[in-house]
Parts: sequence; C-alpha cells; structure tokens
Amino acid sequence: LEPKVLLLDEPLASLDRKVRKELQTELKRIQQEVGITFFYVTHDQKVALAISDTIAVMRAGRLEQIGSPEEIYSTPRTKFIADFMGAVNIFLGRVIAGGGEVYLESEGGLRIVALDKKDVPGEKTSISVHPEMIDVSLIDTDLKRDNSFKGRIVGMIYQGDFIELKIRLLNDKSSKLITVHLSSMLAQKLEPSVGKKVLVQWDKESSNLLQG
Repeated sequence: LEPKVLLLDEPLASLDRKVRKELQTELKRIQQEVGITFFYVTHDQKVALAISDTIAVMRAGRLEQIGSPEEIYSTPRTKFIADFMGAVNIFLGRVIAGGGEVYLESEGGLRIVALDKKDVPGEKTSISVHPEMIDVSLIDTDLKRDNSFKGRIVGMIYQGDFIELKIRLLNDKSSKLITVHLSSMLAQKLEPSVGKKVLVQWDKESSNLLQG
C-alpha cells in the first residue's frame, strides 16, 4: 500500500539557515509532486509558517488552535499561541466591549483599542500586537492613530533588514517595554538612538484580542 501520510520530525533542525531555506522549498515541491500529506513536527515557528498549508499548535499534549499560517500568526486565540508565534507585545488588563470596538485598560493604565471579535469564544483578557505592525515617528508629529503612545528608546539591536527597538512607554505605570521592528530604510530617516523620545502608533485592526 502507498503511504497516505509522511511524518517528518524536525528534519531540518541541525542545518544552517541558507541550506534550511533551500530544503524548505524542496520539501514543498516534493509534497506537491507526490500528492500525499506531510505531517511536519517542529518548534521553529518560521519553518512552520513557511512550509505549511495548515498549522496545529499544541500545548501539553492538547490542541490549542488549528488554522492557516496567516490565521495562526495574525489572529492567535490565546496568550500562549501569541507568545509562541512571536507577538512579544502582549498587554494584560480589563477588556470592555462596545460599538464594534474593544477597549483594554492595561495593568499599566494604557487604553488600547481593538476590533471586537465576537467569533472568539471565552473571556478576553489581553491584546497582542506584532512588532512589525507598530509605526515609530518623531515625538512632534501630528499623526494620530487609534493606539498612540509616547515613549523613549532604551535599546537597539541591528538585524540587517530591520532594527529591533526596545521602547519604554512614558505613561505606562508598569514600565513595560514594547518591541518594534523598524525597517532599515525608515531607520535612516528617523535616525533612532538610545534615549531618544518617539511616538509609537498602530491601528486597531493590528490589535489582536486574546483569551486566557
């Protein structure tokens, strides 16, 4: 009998980045050519996003969420999945719904806006936002968005095509640091530096409601 499913358990884990990316493409080609299901087990989120048609996230042996790579990355249902998929900016607090929007009063006293997702079951307790969804501008800009907060850059990590900024929000009583990925092109214009005051902003569509 021909196999219906091929189990792959971290086959690319020990390879360097260049070879790993090349073999990801090759694995997808082989799967499409042979026409059977590949069941790929991995702890590498980027690999899962790159090669999967459907992703299932498990925790302690239980299925937390199943969906397309875009669904799992952009709209995780729980705090665990959001954190696992790289949404390092997670705000805990009290959620208040109303008029198609949701307002979260964070533990640090911030008011964060998101769209009301009625299709997500369970109590909503937090909001996540990915680093690349946050814009950074000079403190004196006139641009105002749904979520707009003043902050100060306290750390910078060069990543080649982007710079990872660690920013302390000035009105956050919890002294929470948020992470922002600033493209190298925008960084040349903004000229970020540690100690510089900036304005961080993101749209309510980029705020993702979480349960648990």
